[in-house]
Amino acid sequence: MIGDDDGTELETGIEIEILFPEIGGELSPEEKEAFGIHLIEAVKGGYLEPIQNLIAAGVNVNFRDRLMGATALHYAAAYSFHAALVSLIRSGRCDYLIRDNRGLYPSEVAYEIADDPRVGAFLAKKEARQAHKTCVQAWPKPKSKPPT
Repeated sequence: MIGDDDGTELETGIEIEILFPEIGGELSPEEKEAFGIHLIEAVKGGYLEPIQNLIAAGVNVNFRDRLMGATALHYAAAYSFHAALVSLIRSGRCDYLIRDNRGLYPSEVAYEIADDPRVGAFLAKKEARQAHKTCVQAWPKPKSKPPT
């Protein structure tokens, strides 16, 4: 399971080294945005320390990857990487109302992909609070158009 080990050993027993960018000093706004992909890769790989370092450096936690349109929160929910979820949420910068390219909120990813109802319910509450606070109608989601 992601997060159970340090993730640096392949099945063949060969050690590999995953390199994340060194962060020294203040990041520019462009770097905070660009380093978002490193945050997503750290979540997908199960690397907690780089996740915490990137968040502390002010990296955009709502950066969306090109393939899925998903944020680090979506991936942490999909992989049931609870320590990453805690770090992301504690940053206070998560946008819970970002949908991935399939139109799924992070809570729905937790329910449908990770089969993790506790995390799904928790994130759904966060989504509802944010929607209420920002006067955004998050539910019900717009229905997709029927095929023609």
